Amino acid sequence: MLSNGLRRGPLLAYASPTFCLMFLVGPAQSVIQGIYTQHFGVKLAELASIILICRVFDAFTDPAIGFLSDRTRARLPGGRKALVVFGSIVSIVAVYFLFIPRGAGTANYFFVWFLLCYLGWTIIEIPHLSWGSELSHDYEDHSTIFTYRAFFYYLGYVAFLALPFLPIFEEEGYTPDTLVAAFWIVAVLFPITVFGATKFCPQGENLAAQGGAGVLHAFRAIRWNKPLRIFALAFMAIGLGIGMQTGVAFLYITSFLGLAKEAPIIFVVSFPFAILGLPIWLKISKSVGKHYGMTAGTLLTAGAFLCLAVMRPGEGIFWYFFALNAFIHLMQSSWISIGPSMLGDIIDYDQSVTGKDNSATYYAFFTFIRKTFEGIGGGIGLYIAAYYGFEPSALVINEDVIFGMQLVMGYLPALIFLVAAVASFKSPITAIRHREILAAIKRQGKGEMRLSPGHPNAGAAAAE
Repeated sequence: MLSNGLRRGPLLAYASPTFCLMFLVGPAQSVIQGIYTQHFGVKLAELASIILICRVFDAFTDPAIGFLSDRTRARLPGGRKALVVFGSIVSIVAVYFLFIPRGAGTANYFFVWFLLCYLGWTIIEIPHLSWGSELSHDYEDHSTIFTYRAFFYYLGYVAFLALPFLPIFEEEGYTPDTLVAAFWIVAVLFPITVFGATKFCPQGENLAAQGGAGVLHAFRAIRWNKPLRIFALAFMAIGLGIGMQTGVAFLYITSFLGLAKEAPIIFVVSFPFAILGLPIWLKISKSVGKHYGMTAGTLLTAGAFLCLAVMRPGEGIFWYFFALNAFIHLMQSSWISIGPSMLGDIIDYDQSVTGKDNSATYYAFFTFIRKTFEGIGGGIGLYIAAYYGFEPSALVINEDVIFGMQLVMGYLPALIFLVAAVASFKSPITAIRHREILAAIKRQGKGEMRLSPGHPNAGAAAAE
C-alpha cells in the first residue's frame, strides 16, 4: 500500500498495459531486425539507416505527445487515460502490418510500419509514465510505483522471448511465425489490460495547476535545474550504450556467436534475472538513496561489458555468454525502475519553482533523450559492424569482424556507462530534500510568493 492508501490491486492494474507494450517493443528493438534480414533479405546497411531515421523521428514525436498530454489532462474524459487507449489502438493496427508482412517485406515496407509502430507506442508511453508519477508524490512511493511498472516491463519482454518454446511452431528459434503469434496474443491482451487500468486505477493527484509548457520548458530548465541536467546526462549515456548493443544483439548471438538454436533459452532464462533484481534495487533505493542505486547498477554493468569485449566465437561460449547476459539484466533493472522514479522527484522540484504540473513534458523529454540516443547508438552499432565486414546474409568470421563486434558489444558501451555512473552519483535529490520540495509546493497552495525559474534562490528546496 502507498502512503496515500492506494492498494496493490490498482497498482497492478496501472502497470499491466506495460506487459503488452514491451511484448511488442522488445522484439522491435532487436529480434525483428534479424528476422527481416535473415528471412526477407533486407540488407544490414539499409536496416541501419531505417532504424536510425525511425528512432530519431520517434524521439521528436515525444515532445508533441508530452505537450498534448499535459494540455488535455483536465479536458479529456479520463485525462491521460484517453491517450493510453488511443495509443493502444494505433499500436495494434501498425503491429499487424509490421509483424505480418504483406508480400516480400521490403525495406520500404519495414520503414513505414516500423515508424507507425513507434508513434503508437509513444502515444501510450508518455501519458502512462506521467500517470504513474501522479498516483503519489511521496519519494518512496515513486520507487514502488515504477517497480510495479518495471515488473510488467520485463514480464512482457520475457513472454515474447519464450514464444519459440510453444509446441505450435515447427521451426526452432525466432521466425516470421513467431511474429504472427505475437500479434494475435497482443490483439487479445492489449484491450483487456488497458480496460483494467482505466477502470480500476485512479487518475492520480495533481498538486499544481495544469502545465503544458511544451518540451522546450524542459530544455530551458536545464539551465537552472541541476537535478535535470545530471539526470539527462546519465540517460544520454545509458541510451547510447544500450542502443549500440541492442541494434546488433540478436545478430551477434545468432550469427556471430553461432547460438541461433540456443538463443531462446538464453533470452528466456536470463531475462527473469531482471525481474529478480527489481526488489533488490527497490530495497537499495529506499535504504541508501536512488542515486546510489543507479550508480551501482551502471558501474557494475560497465564491468560486465568489459567482459563481453573479450568474447570470441568458439566451443564453450554458451555458458560464458549466458552468465554475463543474466548478470547484465540483473543490473539493468536498476535504471529501468529507478530512473522514472528519480524523474518523478525532479518533476516535483520543477513544480516547487514554477507552480505548474509539467509531468508529461518532463517524461516526453526523458523519452526524447532516451530514444534519440538509443537510435543514434543503434545506428552506430550497425554501421560499425558493417564497416568491419559483418554481414549475416553472407557470413564470414575474421579478425576484423571479431574486433568490430568487440567494440560494439564491449569496449565502447563500457566506456559510455562509466559516464552514466559518474552522473548518477552526482544526483542531488535525496529523501530529505524531496520532503522540502513537497513542503514548498504546499506553501504555494496557500498563496505564498513563488520565485521565477532562474532566480538564485528559486524554490525552498533548490536542489543544488
